[in-house]
Amino acid sequence: MKIFQNKKLVIFVGVVVAVVLLTLVLISTGALKFNFTVSSTKPSVTTDQPSTQAPAEDKPLTKMPTQEVKLATRPTTFKDAGGNLEFSINLPVGWATAEDNRVDFVAASVTGEKFDNGQTFYANVNAVSGKHPSGVKTFSDYQAKWKDATLEQYPSMEFITDYSTKINDMDVYVFEVSNARADGFLLRQIQYVFFVNDDYALVMTGTTPLNSWTSYEDVIKKSVESVKPVSN
Repeated sequence: MKIFQNKKLVIFVGVVVAVVLLTLVLISTGALKFNFTVSSTKPSVTTDQPSTQAPAEDKPLTKMPTQEVKLATRPTTFKDAGGNLEFSINLPVGWATAEDNRVDFVAASVTGEKFDNGQTFYANVNAVSGKHPSGVKTFSDYQAKWKDATLEQYPSMEFITDYSTKINDMDVYVFEVSNARADGFLLRQIQYVFFVNDDYALVMTGTTPLNSWTSYEDVIKKSVESVKPVSN
């Protein structure tokens, strides 16, 4: 794909926040300010490496109850790394923000889910914003190219669905996949690509364990769809 030549459109990154908060993100290099490799303590996470293990569905020790679709009344605000954009979001009740300079914003459930492989996973959302990648000028470009470029970059991903919508006057491309982490742990991810204006996009990604997606789906979607630009 010529417009992405010499660029990686998508990076699959494992970010460890406060040791135990594991965030798996899909982010656009055009919006990302850094290229980096992440290594964590437990479990080990690497970037740009597909899983070499046969995926196995990890089983939660207890079934996660469906999270009530209830958002905080007071919005949380965040800015992009360059300070050019500011957004607000209403987080799910019972979620908290964390700090990590490799993304513009990250928040997660304060209740972790324990699995039979010994891991604890926290459902989460994160955001990265920045200028459109080279060659991407319109929302139609994202609609036409985002899915294929992502799946080409990561053939281990399994496409689930995609659609376009409008959220708070912004055109948004929504893309859902299942994915296997490098250690074989299976994830479900939903990514929203907001066309903020002619210069900038905002990419927000929600991640849960594959087996727990239905417990978080509604509240993650409701939260991300509350995003509004404070300035653009």
